[in-house]
Amino acid sequence: MKFKTNYHYLVILIFFTLSSFFLSNYIGLDRHWASNLDHEFTLVYNALLFNSELPIEYFDHPGFFTILFLSLFFQIFAAIDLISVYNLSQLNSENFDQSFQDLIFLTRIFSTLCLSLFCFVSYVFLHKFSNHKIYSFILSLIIFSSEGTIFHLAQLRTELLAMFFVILSLIFLRTFLEDGKESKLKYLSGFFLFIICAILNKMQVFFLFPLFLLILHFYENSMDDFNVAEYNFLNKKWVPYTLFFIVIFYIWKDNKNIFDPLPMLSTLAILVNLFFMNLFFLLILKKRPQTLKVNLVAINLWFILIFFLIKNFLHIHPSTSEMIFFNLTNIMSISTFVSNLPEITETISFTHTLFTRFFTNFVSIFHTVIFKINIYSVLIILNLLITTIYRKHLTSKMIKFNFTCLVASILIIVVNSYRSDGGVLPHYLIFSELVIVLSFCNFVKFLQVRYLVLILILVSSVNFQNNFEYIKNQRINDQERQKNIIVHVCKSNYLSYWHKNLNEDYYKNYCNNYLN
Repeated sequence: MKFKTNYHYLVILIFFTLSSFFLSNYIGLDRHWASNLDHEFTLVYNALLFNSELPIEYFDHPGFFTILFLSLFFQIFAAIDLISVYNLSQLNSENFDQSFQDLIFLTRIFSTLCLSLFCFVSYVFLHKFSNHKIYSFILSLIIFSSEGTIFHLAQLRTELLAMFFVILSLIFLRTFLEDGKESKLKYLSGFFLFIICAILNKMQVFFLFPLFLLILHFYENSMDDFNVAEYNFLNKKWVPYTLFFIVIFYIWKDNKNIFDPLPMLSTLAILVNLFFMNLFFLLILKKRPQTLKVNLVAINLWFILIFFLIKNFLHIHPSTSEMIFFNLTNIMSISTFVSNLPEITETISFTHTLFTRFFTNFVSIFHTVIFKINIYSVLIILNLLITTIYRKHLTSKMIKFNFTCLVASILIIVVNSYRSDGGVLPHYLIFSELVIVLSFCNFVKFLQVRYLVLILILVSSVNFQNNFEYIKNQRINDQERQKNIIVHVCKSNYLSYWHKNLNEDYYKNYCNNYLN
């Protein structure tokens, strides 16, 4: 009986898997290994480091789980003798080209599977809010046809799996906030587990975390008590002070690291995020002031416990670099990847520059999003129009939720625009597109499915030109273009700079043979 009840989930998963593989195969799973060096080749190389039990070198973003799962994916195919090279020791000058061609082919299959799962959990997430199968499926088709999703069909990047983890964390948090749910600790654990995993896969999620919390705060949450009365010792006065000391000591210890140019600003950023997390739960649980303190203490204690459990568990693997955990406390080290920022001289001036850049980027993104025809402008206009027409069917909380989703999606783009000097990067759109589509879940009771289908057709039409151009450019694999790509790779320092343990003789020999 349970299988029949959840049968539609299997159907949805199969649909997105077949659709994703159809498009990925059309683009070309067997394109040359140099087609998308950043990130594909680098992620493959670090997966080989994992399988060689050598410390990974790619820890800036840091893409930890993408690399880990990709390395396991290679091992599965090696176990059934479908590939002969799955670690660095098996590479040599003779098999370098063919080995990376085989590995990149598998990497694109892995990426397609990840994208299928991303679309599937997007459906599950939307169903959590709409509780309507067809309605949620149509909304998930909007996600599938969006520019950010289509971009990830052609290449593996770290954003895809990071957003997959974000969605899983929000599903657990949404379930945690439902009244009457048993095993509250299980759902809270899932929320903390997957949001930490998301940050370990893409550091930018750290800065988006308060926006995701803001969205769920304005939804109709029914929970008013965490119900941890059996842990009476948490009411002791010394417990919250001890927790605060642990957090401060851990941040201070890691912020002595020489790699962080702004240790004080990193500490402040972490404390601000912890403040927003506590504020979120405080506002949710304020209906029961008599248990508020013990609930907040329990939540923070569980967060600290989950973090240290993840850290110690991941350290079991010999390739896990300590740097990925340094990045969790030395947050502002990511500022080195912000485009066109002045040299860091002091905290105050640099902070002022970051805030000034925020408003500059906001204006730039606002013009790009609102005053041009794209998925955002279309969905924002439609959302506001439907809200106005059917305002009598919506509570004030629903209207606030819709408005928050619209604003949060734009703010997510603004935060990500730091990487492109105020521009929009298509691979980062995957973080914001689901948020703006989520705003339509409140219309499920009065917006008929046929009108939602029209919205899907309209949005797909708007996205079509950009998606078609991207697919066409990725699909082209003529000899002249391939030669230009390889010449560029061979003449640049990309391979030597980002792949320290890759024997230079392997790719130099390949380049010499190809260029001559």
